[in-house]
Amino acid sequence: MRLPKDETLKKNFIVKNVTLNGGKIAYRLVDGKTARVSVKDLDEAAKQQLKSQKYEQRKLNVDVTTAAVLKNGTAVQVLGSVVQNETPLKTPDVDANGYFILGDGANGWKQTEMLASTDGNYYKGFMYLNNNGFKFSTETNWDGTNYGAGFSTAKDAANMSLPDGYTEGYYQVELDLAAKKMTLTAITTIGIIGDATASGWDASTPMTYDKDSHTWVLKDATLKAGDLKFRANDGWDINWGGTTDALTQGGANIKITEEGTYDIVLHALADGQAYCTLTKK
Repeated sequence: MRLPKDETLKKNFIVKNVTLNGGKIAYRLVDGKTARVSVKDLDEAAKQQLKSQKYEQRKLNVDVTTAAVLKNGTAVQVLGSVVQNETPLKTPDVDANGYFILGDGANGWKQTEMLASTDGNYYKGFMYLNNNGFKFSTETNWDGTNYGAGFSTAKDAANMSLPDGYTEGYYQVELDLAAKKMTLTAITTIGIIGDATASGWDASTPMTYDKDSHTWVLKDATLKAGDLKFRANDGWDINWGGTTDALTQGGANIKITEEGTYDIVLHALADGQAYCTLTKK
């Protein structure tokens, strides 16, 4: 969006915010003449607003809110809107938010748990599954591509189910769309480990899975200043680290700066969704 060329008008013309489909986007002024949004910020805003993996043309509503000061000193708001049709690029950045899983055990048939990808073919996530059936979906509703038994996308496709020998429980779920293959790794325990915990780096302190909130919980944990991580099955093949609001597989140690008793809740999900809360009592 270009600002007025007249220097006097330009001084009295202020860009207040820029939004995409209702979500705010960071912008910067270039030479005081042009309000610009970076490709990275636009990609992130589109990803969060669209939450889709379908590579098709989409309508992007870009709204620019400005203010102008009149000669009498009165400030008025001016709203400009640009509607553009764009086809999202197939990049790892956009692919980070991938397929949703929905089912009786996972989330009561709601598209809330997500599988993440970096290449648009291989997806990985974590969720509770049972033998009452589940499907994978590209959208937060039923309007996208939905995979059922045998990776069928037919509208009347049967539900997927756990393979023979697998029982109800929490799983790491991996999808290979090209090979039409699903791989499940049973997660029997998740715990905290690190020098901030009572057992140090020698052993995990187990957490308990809560079916109602779909979280792993540890109450009244005694922590000291130091580091900790979350890991599954008392091993390091599956572990979460990073910052509390953005945990990733193999992420950095989580810093505990204050000794005390904590209630810990882990949302053990895919990269881009996983996070935890550590509430000091």
